[in-house]
Amino acid sequence: MPAYGRRRTRRASGTLTAFAMVAALAACATVPDQDRARTTEASAPHERRCQDVPRTGVSDARSGEFESGSPLLVVSWNIHKNARPGWDRDLARFLAAGGLVLLQESLLEPAMRVTLDAARARWVQAEAGSAPLGPTGALVAAPIAPIDYCVLREPEPAGVPPKSSVVAWFRIAGRSDTLAVASVHSVNFSPALAGYRRQLEALARTLAAHRGPIVVGGDFNTWSPVRAASLDEILGRIGLAAVVPDRDGRSRFLGLPADHLYIRGMTPIESGVARVDSSDHAPIVAALVFTAP
Repeated sequence: MPAYGRRRTRRASGTLTAFAMVAALAACATVPDQDRARTTEASAPHERRCQDVPRTGVSDARSGEFESGSPLLVVSWNIHKNARPGWDRDLARFLAAGGLVLLQESLLEPAMRVTLDAARARWVQAEAGSAPLGPTGALVAAPIAPIDYCVLREPEPAGVPPKSSVVAWFRIAGRSDTLAVASVHSVNFSPALAGYRRQLEALARTLAAHRGPIVVGGDFNTWSPVRAASLDEILGRIGLAAVVPDRDGRSRFLGLPADHLYIRGMTPIESGVARVDSSDHAPIVAALVFTAP
């Protein structure tokens, strides 16, 4: 695993305080009516709903490609709206590893753009809402540009910004199929299970027709056994399997891990949890290899 560490055990404290802060944070945010994306090339918001994005299999050779015979490093991390000191330093070292970085609660403030630009990362963000410093939402960053991407959102209770997911597709060297990647932030404050499952079902429908490898990572807010079971069931239906980090040190909320990584058409050769103090979530880090098509 990379030098930044393999495991970190952290149990969330002040859960009730975090819930109490939601109303205050929501009051500062605006929520777009459309499912909008921002990218390296088009930082202005533009509508990109997953149900409207056809995937024809035609790719742009200028976008770059992942090596099919080399391990792919994947980091999935809720960056906590860049709220804690050191987030930019930690993000920079994850980006420097040259793989996929899946962020949740990314805040696309000027300092975030500087960090992404310094790493020459290509990125796409799903805009959940917009805070005074910039848009927030799930984000996928990589050393190459995606050939396609789209946005999913699921509403939270009134007064709370929706949660977002972004799906991106990448070319793989020497292969006709592509890699589908999703960064997901699941609904949290709705006590009913219907919204939670609806969000996951929409993701599964988006990925159902994909025939190549898949990586799905994120903060799934699995703070109850029934949520965790729903996650396994819905993603399992389209052939995804969970990667459980070695010596599992994922952040836990109400005693259960909130963050998960799922794969299909890939094999983990190493996995772990990185040490950070710059978020209330510990990043999952995994080295994956493509299986034969």
